[in-house]
Amino acid sequence: MLTIVQISDIHHDPIYLAGGNAECGEPMCCRNTQGNPKNPAAAAGYWGDYRNCDTPWNVFVNTLQQVKKTHQVMNHSL
Repeated sequence: MLTIVQISDIHHDPIYLAGGNAECGEPMCCRNTQGNPKNPAAAAGYWGDYRNCDTPWNVFVNTLQQVKKTHQVMNHSL
C-alpha cells in the first residue's frame, strides 16, 4: 500500500494572534502587531479566520499530527 500526503499553499503567519483584529483594514489582519478589535465579532479565531488572515501555526501542527495519527492507524491494520 502506498500513502501519499501532499500539503501545499500553507500561508503560515508567524505573528497570527487568536483574538486579534480580523477586520483591521490592512491587507493582512489577525496579527499581534494590530491589537485586539473593538468589536468582539471582529476577533480572529483560534483555528484561523476567513477574513484577511493567513494560517496560525497551531493549524499546521495539528494537520501534521492528524496525518501522522491516520498513517499509524493504517499501518496497524495491515
